[in-house]
Amino acid sequence: MGNSGTTVRLISGILAALPFNTKLVGDQSLSHRPMDRIIEPLTEMGASIESSGGTLPMLIRGRPLTPIRYRLPVDSAQVKSAIMLAGLLTEGITTVLEQNTTRDHTERMLPIFGVEVNRNDQGIQLEGRQNLASSTIHVPGDVSSASFWVAGATITPGSHVTIKNVGLNPTRLGFINVLKRMGAQINTEVKRYEGDEPIGNISASYTERLTPTPLQKHEIATLVDEVPLLALVATQANGQMKMKHLEELRYKESDRIKNDCKYIKTIRSYDYRN
Repeated sequence: MGNSGTTVRLISGILAALPFNTKLVGDQSLSHRPMDRIIEPLTEMGASIESSGGTLPMLIRGRPLTPIRYRLPVDSAQVKSAIMLAGLLTEGITTVLEQNTTRDHTERMLPIFGVEVNRNDQGIQLEGRQNLASSTIHVPGDVSSASFWVAGATITPGSHVTIKNVGLNPTRLGFINVLKRMGAQINTEVKRYEGDEPIGNISASYTERLTPTPLQKHEIATLVDEVPLLALVATQANGQMKMKHLEELRYKESDRIKNDCKYIKTIRSYDYRN
């Protein structure tokens, strides 16, 4: 699995229901990341999973599963997707309940392949054993990658950028929304849809005065990968910006909170405005 936590967690939902055994291994960093968050619901569905203290390596003994109704204890699109993919291979209806909205690419993508997914305020439901059909998909640019250019333009005098053909999924625009609250000159424009995924352009210009803003707990899942970048932008704002509800960053490829503090200290004397 290399260094990809997303790959491990999503593919585990599929492998748990297939009639063979699979051993998943990762690099040193991935081998320290928690997998209990997927082991618990998949085991509740009947999966047989052996792990090394809740981390990789992990042995999955595929077997028939049963659907569940599961409330996510953490805001994780990866866990949600693992359960949904496992649910596709069961008989009956699988339901996932969220405390806060997380990235919903899986729910938006499955209908392109003919899967009926029901979404409402109570959660996501799908019935297993549906027939999937092939489809052609044009993958848009990644908004997390685009965010670096947006941040650079926002804090660099005289800058303006327009980034085209970027995925503008609302559950991925937390970073953009927070920068707008800070007063940043940013515009997004939806140009087309790929299935249920909006795709378009992002324009950003230098903003002389940025105002700090608090982060809300419900929006963390929509910008979790961009928090380090947001911390950098915050160093150029007028005033103190406090960031809370960031516990999940302790369990990424590295301890991102610790590393953010370390690296920002090394550049604290640099003024991006000059």
